[in-house]
Amino acid sequence: MLLLVLQLLFFMSLLIVDGEPFRVAFLQRLRLFSDLDFIQICILDVFLGGLILYLLAMLPLPLFSLVVTSGFTIFCFFCCIYIHFGTLKNIARPNILRSFLMEKRKLYLGYAIVFALFFFLLVIQLFSLSNFVFGGIFDESIHSLKVEIILENNYVPLTLLPYLPEGIIYPQAAHVIFAYAYYMLKRALV
Repeated sequence: MLLLVLQLLFFMSLLIVDGEPFRVAFLQRLRLFSDLDFIQICILDVFLGGLILYLLAMLPLPLFSLVVTSGFTIFCFFCCIYIHFGTLKNIARPNILRSFLMEKRKLYLGYAIVFALFFFLLVIQLFSLSNFVFGGIFDESIHSLKVEIILENNYVPLTLLPYLPEGIIYPQAAHVIFAYAYYMLKRALV
C-alpha cells in the first residue's frame, strides 16, 4: 500500500510539472492567477497538466505515445527549472534560506498540516478500500477497454474498433489521464 501512495504522489507531481509552464504563461497574460498560494497553484497545475494531456490525445494524430508524453514531461520539467531558477538560486544560499524559513514558518506549518492531512486521508482511503471491488466487472472492463484503445491508437479515436464497432460518445479525459499514468508508472517501476 505504501508503494501505491508513493505512485500516486509521484503521478500528482508529474501532472504538476506538466501544468506549471502553462500556468506561468497564463499568469504573464492574465492577472487572474496572481494571488494564489502554493496549494492552489498545485491544484491548478494538476488541472492544467491533465488538460494539456487531454488536448494532446484529442488530436487525430498518434502523438499520445510513451515517447511523446515522456518527452513532453521532461521538457516541462526543464521549463520549470528555467522558470524558477532565480528563486531556487536565492533560496539555496544558507543565510537567505534560514531567514526565508523563519519569515514564513507559520505558512509552511500550515502547508505541512494540509499535506499531512491529505496523506493521512489518502492512506485511509486506500487501506480501507483495498480489499473491496465496487461496481460490476462490465463497468471496469469498458473503462479498461477505452484506456487500451487510447494506448494502441496513441490518440482518442472516434470508435472502439477493432474491439467493438460502436462509437465513443463522451469525452475521454479521465481515460487519457489513466493512460498517462500507465505510461509513467510503468516506466517508474521498471
